[in-house]
Order: sequence, then structure tokens, then C-alpha cells
Amino acid sequence: MNNQLSYQQKKLLALFIGGVVLLVLLLWLGYFLSSHVRVTLVPSSGETIAIGKTINEAGIDGVFVNTSFKKSLWVKKGDYVVGYGGQDYLPTQSHATIHKNQTFSSPQLDYSPSKLSALSASASAPIKQTINRAVPSTYNIQNIRLYKDATWGGVLVTPQDTSKDLLRAVIHKNANGRWEVVSKWEIILQKASYPNLPTDVVNSVNNQSAT
Repeated sequence: MNNQLSYQQKKLLALFIGGVVLLVLLLWLGYFLSSHVRVTLVPSSGETIAIGKTINEAGIDGVFVNTSFKKSLWVKKGDYVVGYGGQDYLPTQSHATIHKNQTFSSPQLDYSPSKLSALSASASAPIKQTINRAVPSTYNIQNIRLYKDATWGGVLVTPQDTSKDLLRAVIHKNANGRWEVVSKWEIILQKASYPNLPTDVVNSVNNQSAT
């Protein structure tokens, strides 16, 4: 009888412990689901996305993941820094307050200076054709540089008559893949005259040197 009672007690104790463990697990799961959300990172080809809590001089600190492939993960609700980059791109970051399931996709990134330099060499022939049709034959192409995502650029032309000034203009690659001159030829481009052009491109073209 005592042995039978002892068995029943052990069985009840095991059920009690199992119930407590299950309750704790359910409480933890409830807490987790109420305090965490699912984040999906979708980098474009050749790019990476990272997510972390803070940002410092070295980049993103406390990175949960840095991926070049689509990836999903659970993160606690709160404020984060999302970083975008890649071998050929300038890194950029944005702050995000995450309180629900969210997907982060790569924005349009600007190329790195080394990548833009390489692309400038390959794009020089069609750009020169466009420029030669846009300027008098008394001017020579001095310098071509690409900016941002390589669909914007600046061109300097020098006059054969050394008494005249060097001129500069902004070029843009349109949706059909053709290069166009989208500003006037000026010594210094007046930003107020080009409200539809990226200000950083106009500034860069104005700072572009002849060498």
C-alpha cells in the first residue's frame, strides 16, 4: 500500500513539475512573441545589409547579422541601425524603430570612387560621342567623371583658344541608356538654375578639376 501511494505521489509530482515547466515555457513564449518581431533582410546582388543597436567610428556595433543573402531573424522591439554596403558601394546607414514584422531591402546605393573610376573608363566612348555633338569643335574634352550610381557625371571641356575659360556641364544616362547633357555649359554651375538635378552632383562637378 505504501509502495502504491509512493508511486502515485511520484506520478503526481512529475505531472506537477511538467505542468510548471509547460507554464514557464508558455509564459516565456508569450513574452518572447510580445517583445520580439521578425525582421527580413533582402540585399540586392553584390550588396550587404547589417542590423545592429548602435553605430560608432568603426561602423555598426553589436551586429546581429551581416548578410549578402536574404535572411530572416527575430529581434527585440526597439531602435536599431540598419547598414547597407558592398564591395563596390559606399556604405550608408539609417535608423529604424522596429515594433512589428518588417522587411529591409537595399536602397539605391552610390558606387565607391574606385568603382566609378572603372566605370568611367568603360563609358567614356558613348559619353564622348554625346559631348562632341553638344560642344563646338573649338573645345576639347578635358575630363569625364561619373558620380552616384554611375548614371550621373560631369564633363570639363577646354577651349583651343587659351584666352577663353574652361567650361563644365552635368550629364545623365536616361532610361534608354543614352547619355544626355542636362545642364548648360558654364564656368561654374549655378545650383539655383538646376532644381531638378541632384545638388551633390552639381557641387561635385563644380569641384571637378581638369586633371
